[in-house]
Amino acid sequence: MFVRAIRRYSTATTTSTGPVPSRSGSGRSAVLGFVAGASLVGFAAYTNLVEEYRVASGSVLKALDHLTLSVAKLEEKAKKVDQLEKDIKGLATQKAHRKDLEDVRNELLKVTDEITVAHLELKSNVWELAQEVKRK
Repeated sequence: MFVRAIRRYSTATTTSTGPVPSRSGSGRSAVLGFVAGASLVGFAAYTNLVEEYRVASGSVLKALDHLTLSVAKLEEKAKKVDQLEKDIKGLATQKAHRKDLEDVRNELLKVTDEITVAHLELKSNVWELAQEVKRK
């Protein structure tokens, strides 16, 4: 009823009927696949890097153009400020001091007084002439 199975261990090699299949072709395929994949990934990374470099260069050039315009405007405003400073210095040398104004005022008052006196003298002369004409 029960059949007893005995397993025998042996250290002897068995002989095969055919050639042993070589696994070196699969190893070559794996290396070739790895190299092809690494090359594709490297190419994709390089293309991405070149695109990012192009975009970054474009934005740097835009910033440089904007900076150039800003510098030109700043130089123009600095020239205007320099011109205004020169004008102010020129006017400062030409300004009238309080003493000068008082001297001119006093001279004007003297001339006005002289004109008033001359006017009054002329008026009195005309009045005297008018009186003489009335008498004659």
